Amino acid sequence: MGLLVFRCCLWWVQAMTFVVLWPYTKLRTLFMKKQSVPPIANPLLFYSAQELAEKIRTRQVSSVDVVQAYISRTEVVNPIVNAVVQDRFKEALKEAAAVDDEIMRNPDPKYWEIHKPLNGVPISIKESISVAGMSNHAGRRGNRIADSDAPAVSNLRAAGAIPIMVTNTPELCLFWETYNYVRGFTNNPFDSRRTTGGSSGGEAAIIGAGAAPFGLGSDIVGSGRLPPHYCGIFGHKPTPRIISVEGHMPVSTDPEWDTFLVLSPMSSHASDLPLIMKAAAPHASKILCLDEPVDLRELKVFYMEEHRGILTYSVQNEIKQAVHNAAFYFKNMYGIEPFKFTLENFDSGMWPVTVLMCGMKPPQSVLQKSEDPEDWGWKEVIIEIIKAFTGFSKFTIYAVIFCLLQRLVRLLPKSVEKNCRNYKANMIKHFEEILGDNGVLILPVSTATTHLHYRMYYKMSTSIYLAMFNLLEMPSTTVPIGFDKDGLPIGVQVVSTKNNDRLTLAVAKELEKGFGGWLLPRKDTDSTVQRKNQRNVN
Repeated sequence: MGLLVFRCCLWWVQAMTFVVLWPYTKLRTLFMKKQSVPPIANPLLFYSAQELAEKIRTRQVSSVDVVQAYISRTEVVNPIVNAVVQDRFKEALKEAAAVDDEIMRNPDPKYWEIHKPLNGVPISIKESISVAGMSNHAGRRGNRIADSDAPAVSNLRAAGAIPIMVTNTPELCLFWETYNYVRGFTNNPFDSRRTTGGSSGGEAAIIGAGAAPFGLGSDIVGSGRLPPHYCGIFGHKPTPRIISVEGHMPVSTDPEWDTFLVLSPMSSHASDLPLIMKAAAPHASKILCLDEPVDLRELKVFYMEEHRGILTYSVQNEIKQAVHNAAFYFKNMYGIEPFKFTLENFDSGMWPVTVLMCGMKPPQSVLQKSEDPEDWGWKEVIIEIIKAFTGFSKFTIYAVIFCLLQRLVRLLPKSVEKNCRNYKANMIKHFEEILGDNGVLILPVSTATTHLHYRMYYKMSTSIYLAMFNLLEMPSTTVPIGFDKDGLPIGVQVVSTKNNDRLTLAVAKELEKGFGGWLLPRKDTDSTVQRKNQRNVN
């Protein structure tokens, strides 16, 4: 009964929101100029983080030159994408100069490869992740400054990475559209009228625009995978509890919080993802066997082009074709026959995701009046809902609705939570039986390519393709595959069982070889050809 009511309510909300917002977004575009980021001029910006690190430690290029190249690119593209919350360009250039001095004193490249594999390479960080001295308010009003690095950031620094900026996020990372009342919309590098997704949309926009080689975002219900799909880059949701989430805003003391929330490496190159994983969490290599080679000939490949449910939109034909092409690539290259994957109650997963996540000890809330995240109740929710729908709330509507969901879930009987946990256990078992230790599932990241700003409000149910794998604690990697008819990027999602990150990362690297990888706006003509030509100039 609870699931039926949930479906009916969500369907009604989506339908009503569509009626209001679709014509508004259409009219809005008539008064907005489409902008996309300009072509990349500096050949250094086409290299992977791994390649840049090698060039720096072998003194083919200085860290200062690399960092300055990304600073210059940021200054060009940020007026279009509006992704940067705060930069640390001056500090980064000083740190880059120190790296160059270190390498001059010890010119042994092997030493730096072992001890600081990312030495001198710039990185961008999502603003919700603590970087000492930088904004860390997760899109809220106020001026919260981090007094220390999050452990993952500290580890990346220890590996030699140089943070150059923190990037935009929706208020408290609570939506799939990167928008807040402090910074406004972050725009897609392909079309400024369109969304980057969320909540790691600032990261995806900056990396997709060529203003950072790699970055660190977060993912609680797809936040580290949807933006890469919309922006033409790679994003990885690791197995939970591999990369520490300490230092992330928001945070919860609930013991299950870090089974949903993970920190997500993002990059323009698939080859960087394992390196970022190992740098952010030095123990990851051992737990996940990241250094063990993957024999792709022994892989089992499953694919799901679409799941048709009561709440889900139909999948765009070009995305279905991309999923099919990615799966059958392995047949053409390795003789692996891909199997079609079906799951009748796949879209039912939004109910347990909502119940289990909203039923946790609450993280920080927009309604809290003190340091206690639970010092608010129904009175505050009702007042703020009225304000939100009459245009007087100082909080974004999605952050207020999340508070409402938290209160509603507490009214449910314990049997509902039990049923949701049973659903989770059964689904984990089902996926483990099918995929085993050597299987991957290729499926859509979302039902469509990037859409106009505001439209995510009536497309929320499409997030089931993402949220399911947070619920099931499975690793997943977004891989860019090609463009749709409008020149917008298409990504697919590669999923495997818990602790089998190395499989999804290996498949991502193989698909990068087969389909060209990082996608740039079409005015660059062919993205792959342009990257190769520019790199050869250097």
